[in-house]
Amino acid sequence: MAKRPKTSKKAKAKAAKKKDAPVYEIEVYEDWCKKCGLCEAFCPQEGLEMDEEGRVRLADSSKCTGCRLCELRCPDFAIRVKEKKAREAQG
Repeated sequence: MAKRPKTSKKAKAKAAKKKDAPVYEIEVYEDWCKKCGLCEAFCPQEGLEMDEEGRVRLADSSKCTGCRLCELRCPDFAIRVKEKKAREAQG
């Protein structure tokens, strides 16, 4: 039987940090959104995408770091980044 490789302290710390990392969601005010795509363009993690109608949506919530660049760059204040509470993120 082969031995499992030992996990380094650094790898364990990284896994624990990722597990405890906050989870974010975006809220889009569709009536305000003019579908300009600035929010998607400024996302450093490429976590946003445009849907078939040209509105923004979170493509992968695990990529969102909560930097709020999308929120800050939106000329119409149509996007809001919110941190999910631990209970909401688990369910």
